[in-house]
Amino acid sequence: PENPVWGIKLGRSFTSFDAAISYYNGYYLNAYPETMKPVPDASEMSLNLELGYPKKSVFGFEFQGDFPGIEGATLRGDLAYIIPQPWETQGEDVLKDLYIKAAIGADYTTSFDLYLNVGFIWGFAFEEGDQCSPYISLNAKKELKDSKLTPNYLGIISLQDGSMINSIGASYNFTDDFSITFSYVSILGDQTSKLGQMGSAEGLYLMGEWSF
Repeated sequence: PENPVWGIKLGRSFTSFDAAISYYNGYYLNAYPETMKPVPDASEMSLNLELGYPKKSVFGFEFQGDFPGIEGATLRGDLAYIIPQPWETQGEDVLKDLYIKAAIGADYTTSFDLYLNVGFIWGFAFEEGDQCSPYISLNAKKELKDSKLTPNYLGIISLQDGSMINSIGASYNFTDDFSITFSYVSILGDQTSKLGQMGSAEGLYLMGEWSF
């Protein structure tokens, strides 16, 4: 992309919640096929693929505040109204119509120090245009008394085809500034499903975090 990317954001705090509106003018981060031309070779036919980055304009709205009727719970959400640059590949529309991506969630910590976050997602990170679909996420974390160990769970399920990502792990705080997290990620669903296509991410993970 040669043209500049820019955006603006305006926010305000109210009595029980914060809200902001934004505008972004830029490009998609992932490249899209632009042209595909067969190139004959001495022994075989190869394909010359050129990629490009479509422009997009995004109008955003976000909020965060008290969850009505549940003391101590927080409700937050992000909504994006996206206007893509029309994009064709081999005469087929890849990006054309306006579309919406959204995430709305609520979090709450119980009296026995169990943190819960439940969210609804329309349009996962890798989905754009008419590929956007619904998901439900659950994040749980338990603070153990007199312990530096914090078990945690993250699950995301596609409401379209039932494919699922599960992550079970635990964090250990050696000091206030340094911690290590060990987790196992499993993927449920075939390779053509929404989340099953991320099967290569399945496995064990070890991550360290140092704050300074």
